[in-house]
Amino acid sequence: MHKFFKFNIYTIGFFFMVAIFLSFINCAKEENVPPADLVLLNGDIYTVDSDNPWAKSLVITDNTITAVCKNDKEARKFIGSRSRRMTS
Repeated sequence: MHKFFKFNIYTIGFFFMVAIFLSFINCAKEENVPPADLVLLNGDIYTVDSDNPWAKSLVITDNTITAVCKNDKEARKFIGSRSRRMTS
């Protein structure tokens, strides 16, 4: 019985270490998003959404609102080499 108990502790420890390793890999992964045509930064945008009534940035691609962001950092990931930026 003692060997079985050790095996379980090592197995649990191994899976715990693998889970920690995989979580670090997932955190380091950057999200790839297509570049926007226009990014509006540093604004006060009322969204008419009761859960998220205010935003700071707006992303537009192909004449469609692609993203409404709570801060400029979220919106900057949409900026590409041909993206236009407007700051208020």
